[in-house]
Amino acid sequence: MANQRQQLVSSNKPAQRSLLSRRNLIFVIIAGFIAIAALLFGGSSGSQSWQPVQQSIGHPLILLQDSVDQGKIFAGSESGKIFTTTDGGQNWETLNSGLPANMPVVALAETPDDAYLYAGGAGGVFVSSDNGLSWKAITNGLPKDDVVDTLALGDASGKIIYAGTTNSGVYVTNDGGTQWSALNIGLPVRADVYHLAVAPKYTEVYAALTPGGVYTLQNGASWRVAGTGIPASADVFALAAIVQSSGKAPILLAGSDNGLYISSDSGLTWKLQNNALSAMRVLSLYSPAQLPALVLAGTDTGVFSSANSGISWARVQNKFTTADPVASVSAINPTTNGAILFAASNTIYRYPGVGNGFVLSAVRIIGLLILLALLLIVVSQMNQFSRQYSAPTPSLSPEKAAQRAQIARKEKFNARENSTIRRGSAETNAENKDMNDDA
Repeated sequence: MANQRQQLVSSNKPAQRSLLSRRNLIFVIIAGFIAIAALLFGGSSGSQSWQPVQQSIGHPLILLQDSVDQGKIFAGSESGKIFTTTDGGQNWETLNSGLPANMPVVALAETPDDAYLYAGGAGGVFVSSDNGLSWKAITNGLPKDDVVDTLALGDASGKIIYAGTTNSGVYVTNDGGTQWSALNIGLPVRADVYHLAVAPKYTEVYAALTPGGVYTLQNGASWRVAGTGIPASADVFALAAIVQSSGKAPILLAGSDNGLYISSDSGLTWKLQNNALSAMRVLSLYSPAQLPALVLAGTDTGVFSSANSGISWARVQNKFTTADPVASVSAINPTTNGAILFAASNTIYRYPGVGNGFVLSAVRIIGLLILLALLLIVVSQMNQFSRQYSAPTPSLSPEKAAQRAQIARKEKFNARENSTIRRGSAETNAENKDMNDDA
């Protein structure tokens, strides 16, 4: 009988308490508000807009990411100085020992192993073997009355270097700068070479002319027009060669005064990209070697980015207000969601502000995680409620029903018997009290 009673009591236990009690429900609501605030404002506050770096370095003309240290950036300025930063542009160190005073530095290049750093400008070409701490001139054979606007390395050692000038075409050295010689066969007379680019593995050399379009070097000796599609009258300001997998030809990009041109056949044919960069001056291009699919373009109205090797583009951020052209663009730690730096408006700007990445901020990621956790809790509770209220009431067998009826009758009999005993005891007590009173 005791076991039967225990079974009956167990069958009448209340349902397990829900996780969504009043206290937990308040917690869920608060957490939801926090998550929504993180998604709405995380990464979109004032720190996310274009922001001038704290330390002014004068008018910057060229930016270069260190070939080994992704967090290090070099900047050449109009004042004739080279600066470097390792903290995202907040602090800059001056590197000008051995450089001519007041020589605008408009070109920078570095060997892949970080062994040699090169600078070009009105005074020719200079080299540093200690990461910019000291410089020496390597100008023998270069025109003395011209400006070196662009530099490109023809091999990994720095022995072969190409220099593009404002009025004298291209010069080349095969001995690391000991002697330079003109390399102008096939180029227009007094060609203004705005930018030089070398394809991956140093297989092709391309020259951007203003005006003149794009030329490619043949067998290291002469130049020819790089295919069709770019007008001969176009001013081409920037070139980028993006490596492709599986032995495919690199994708070539050319920024011009009429937008962006792209070639997927080593420059044989070019196509104008009719997208966000249409009819816009594209003045600079940057594609990190560690992340070739990412391309940044500097224009007259700000910076645009592409995540698919230049096929489609989108403006990085709309809060940049200066109308000055973006002369150069680079990035800090691009493979780990770093920041973009660009030279414009007599200073260097960065996007986003300090502490945020330019793909998705950590605050927004936390907000997403909180929302996912809350969603899992709600789904779990809905499933629990569904099981609790939709489960059919189990039917009792005849034996169980008879046992329960017998227990109920027994309890009713005991309760009646106890009531009779209590009533008889009360009457006895009353009689005893009356007898005492009479006595």
